[in-house]
Amino acid sequence: MNNFNFFSPTRIIFGKNKIEDLGNIAARYGKKCMLVTTNKNEPALKDLYVKAINILESANIAVLHFDEVLPNPPIDIIEKAIALANENNIDFLVGLGGGSSIDTAKSISIFHEVDKINWSEAYQKYTSPFTMYEKISSKKIPLIAIPTTAGTGSEVTQAMMVSEYENNEKNCIFHNEAYPEVALIDPTLCLTIPKRLTAATGFDAFCHAFESYLRDEASDITKAFGIIAIKDIINTLPKLVNDLGNYEYRETMSKAACFAGISLANAAATLP
Repeated sequence: MNNFNFFSPTRIIFGKNKIEDLGNIAARYGKKCMLVTTNKNEPALKDLYVKAINILESANIAVLHFDEVLPNPPIDIIEKAIALANENNIDFLVGLGGGSSIDTAKSISIFHEVDKINWSEAYQKYTSPFTMYEKISSKKIPLIAIPTTAGTGSEVTQAMMVSEYENNEKNCIFHNEAYPEVALIDPTLCLTIPKRLTAATGFDAFCHAFESYLRDEASDITKAFGIIAIKDIINTLPKLVNDLGNYEYRETMSKAACFAGISLANAAATLP
């Protein structure tokens, strides 16, 4: 008998120029938003950040832009963002960027009511992607995740990478409350990604799909998502790195990263 569990609560909104719908999507979550990103002056993304703010403000949503996200998000940055979210009574979050921006937003979402986060305890306690844990905060802050890469699939998973730079530590925390409410996936946002990053993030998505396919916990559902992702990446990524402006290739890779993330969230990773 093939026993399995499957949980994928995130609403996926996928398609060309879907970023334009951000205001309408966000309006249902409140009037005060924290936009979580890397540095607002980052050349490849600064215009997108401005655009997102303009779309949100046009929907009468006040935006607090937290632009201090770093790769493999360090705990001091996460704690700073949590403090700002609480001080400003934020209604919801928008994580815009790669996995680090979305993971930072996830941590804010579920840890915001904790006065002093015991990170060591969190690393040891929240270790399973298959466990339905008790709530960390009485109410999470809703999160809209908008990926600008086709790689981690963080927009549809319950996993967060958390780092302590001074100790050279990187840990993964799983919590079922960390799933974003919405994954807004617009492949046009990936069109400006340079060749090296396109290749690296695309291979990351392949690894997620491949590893989760091999897990004992894989089911017919996760394998269906995984095999589509694997085939699409194999057939598309080598062509995309030589044709970076091809929207159809970008669309295929964004879908593949999403499908790989769904598979990963429900079957987990392994060493292939």
